Amino acid sequence: MNIRHWIVVVALLAVFTSVTASAVTREEAEARLEEIASWGTMDGTWEGQYKIVFKPEGGEDPDTEIVNAKVVLSEGKASFYIALPGEEFSPVSEGFPFQANELFAKLQVVRSGGAWIESWMVDLSRESKNQAKLFLLRTVNNWAGEAPPTGSVFAVVGIGSFSRAE
Repeated sequence: MNIRHWIVVVALLAVFTSVTASAVTREEAEARLEEIASWGTMDGTWEGQYKIVFKPEGGEDPDTEIVNAKVVLSEGKASFYIALPGEEFSPVSEGFPFQANELFAKLQVVRSGGAWIESWMVDLSRESKNQAKLFLLRTVNNWAGEAPPTGSVFAVVGIGSFSRAE
């Protein structure tokens, strides 16, 4: 066996050992599922900030890195609001249907303004009863308008931490 084979064997053993070491027992999994079930629905007001981790150079709000946001989930309807630092919340969209279970809420909104159309996809994934991570993808198509320096089609990606307001 040459040195390459030994490197592959050692690497596979390291991966296998780390995967099997993190496995939970059936009892631990059942206890965790019971805890999650006790959290109830995702309904409520979730507030936090997301950091813009990807945006095109030269796009709108080039200095913005952090956006305040609020997600309101109630009786099968969602509302999503954003605010740049120092500004009041303004709605992206209000009262639209969403999908959810005890751990996850998926929001999707499509808006248009004549010369443009945009899609907001927001995933809120619980870490605990009142804490969640937010993952956001906003896609814009300025199909009939003047293209900004970024081009007529671009996207923005954000990730943040959110808390449920009590």
